[in-house]
Amino acid sequence: MEGANNVKIVALLIICLSVGALLVKAEDPYLFFEWNVTYGTIAPLGVPQQGILINGQLPGPRINCTSNNNIVVNVYNKLDEPLLLTWNGIQQRKNSWQDGTPGTMCPIMPGT
Repeated sequence: MEGANNVKIVALLIICLSVGALLVKAEDPYLFFEWNVTYGTIAPLGVPQQGILINGQLPGPRINCTSNNNIVVNVYNKLDEPLLLTWNGIQQRKNSWQDGTPGTMCPIMPGT
């Protein structure tokens, strides 16, 4: 009789662990983005003019993230001049490259 109770307890434990494992949700703490920087026609004040677009839009795409997410943005400069992006308010650990004003940091060269 005691052996049957032990089997029931073990079976109940396995079921509880299985259900618990199904309830656990985890997501990748890394978010990956690809930005293609090009020229395009924009008309922010109703007057068509040439502007710089990210993925064909102005303003550029929004990055939705939460604390402790790691953001990886691959930027492809398809302009005919160097490009410099600043990431205001973003803490870049172990890397401050491309987080400054022109002349103080290296720009993204055309075609890269």
